[in-house]
Amino acid sequence: MLQSLPPELLTEIFQRACTDSGFTGRSLSLVSRYIHTASAPFKYQSLALFGREQILGFASTLDALQTPPPTVFLYINGEESEKELNRMSQEAFADFHAAYRHLGPEPGQLYHDDAFEGLFDGLQQSAYRELAAFGRTLADAVVVILRSVAPALEVLHIALNEHATKQMAVASAGSLELPNLLDLTTCGGFPLAHSTLIGDQTMDTLPSLNPCPTIRLLNIITTPSQWFWTSKYFQNTGITTFAPDLTHLTISGLDGLAEQCLALDIGTSLGVDQALVHPTLNSANEIVPLPKSIKAVVLQPGPAPQVGRSGPDATQADVDDLLAHTEMVQAIRRLRQQDKRVVLLKALEKELVVGENHFWDEWLNKVQKGPGWWPLDEDFVDMTPVV
Repeated sequence: MLQSLPPELLTEIFQRACTDSGFTGRSLSLVSRYIHTASAPFKYQSLALFGREQILGFASTLDALQTPPPTVFLYINGEESEKELNRMSQEAFADFHAAYRHLGPEPGQLYHDDAFEGLFDGLQQSAYRELAAFGRTLADAVVVILRSVAPALEVLHIALNEHATKQMAVASAGSLELPNLLDLTTCGGFPLAHSTLIGDQTMDTLPSLNPCPTIRLLNIITTPSQWFWTSKYFQNTGITTFAPDLTHLTISGLDGLAEQCLALDIGTSLGVDQALVHPTLNSANEIVPLPKSIKAVVLQPGPAPQVGRSGPDATQADVDDLLAHTEMVQAIRRLRQQDKRVVLLKALEKELVVGENHFWDEWLNKVQKGPGWWPLDEDFVDMTPVV
């Protein structure tokens, strides 16, 4: 039946149909030669890549395409689970730990024999190089994909593990250009500048994204076990550099224990005195102002820690975690009182876990409705007054 329809009607159908992970577009290309040709412009209109294998596989196919894929909506999850990342680290450092067990300090000694210093350093550097190479392979593939889809890309969700994020600027030999990007969701530190291993030297890289004045919406996803401080986004090479005309900022999954100073730093970036956000806490981070174009800063805490979750022996630690979470929420409420652009959402019901496909439904919603800022549902807004 489809083959009997006029091309202009097929165009409308395929444009509306190809609004998922890319499954529909790939399926249409297998129906017939006619449908393959007619649906080709929309095959990669929206595309989701889950895991290292899919990312590397798609990057390897791009050379065979006659024209760059006109991808408007892209979802990349290149994060492994925390368990998998720990396993990789243990394997990389296995020789170092084995040598240290056999040649390290004797019982009762504080230090190992200086004669083994070079051996330990060499094994440690070898482990770091192995992890950097693992990250570089994924970073190379992500850079190939982003450069290929750059002309059409408007909505990007990108989550990368620590090793790939650190290698992004190295893989791209500088910063990426995404000239039409409107909406960026990031987990894992992209596109910040980071220290990384280049050869045998640890060096500071440039941000992996050139200033992108088209970005209007930014969602920073945080996880309790992330390897960098979210406050880096509010420093010299952060938001103000790569998104100079940003209008709406969202930070999801705030952790009170790991990010005690984040509310203060956000306040500083908005011009609010730290003492008005928290009466006793101070932040020494060097914060720069957010773009003057900012209209809303939406903050959503992670779930409050449950007392007793770590067993009976960790009850006090659990209480301390809960108090830190409560203090963070209170600090955000004070910040909201000082700046009406700040919106506090009710805490997430479930902790954001490294490696999961975070905000997948939200990305699909953007694919189907188009990019843009949608009014917040009042049922999700925390209106509790400052205590």
